[in-house]
Amino acid sequence: MTRSIKFLFSVASLLASAAFAQTAQPDPDAKQHLSGAHFSTTSPSGSSTEVWVSDADGAVVVTRRGALGSKASSSTSASGHWSVNDTGQYCLHVEWDVRQGGPEDWCAPVAVGDDGATTLTLADGRKVAVSH
Repeated sequence: MTRSIKFLFSVASLLASAAFAQTAQPDPDAKQHLSGAHFSTTSPSGSSTEVWVSDADGAVVVTRRGALGSKASSSTSASGHWSVNDTGQYCLHVEWDVRQGGPEDWCAPVAVGDDGATTLTLADGRKVAVSH
């Protein structure tokens, strides 16, 4: 019985250690890494794209372009700001006009793949491509 308990405790400890090792830790250099980066994403419906550059001073100008051939094929822009929060998430605030849906605020985890590609995953599942 004692051997079984020790074995179970050892297995539980190993599993807990492995889970901790796989927990994403905030990147202390995230703000520096994301400063000057170019971002792009497509709306959930696929009817528009948004692009922006994160300036070093925290400013952004986001441009939303409608899909070619759609009624909303024109583009519109709005200013805002970006930051990296205490948990290492990229946060964006955009002052969209009421006709464009009003202000937009979100934070998203920053993921860097094995190939070095950086992406953000928004709450609705969309991916935001990040490039320099």
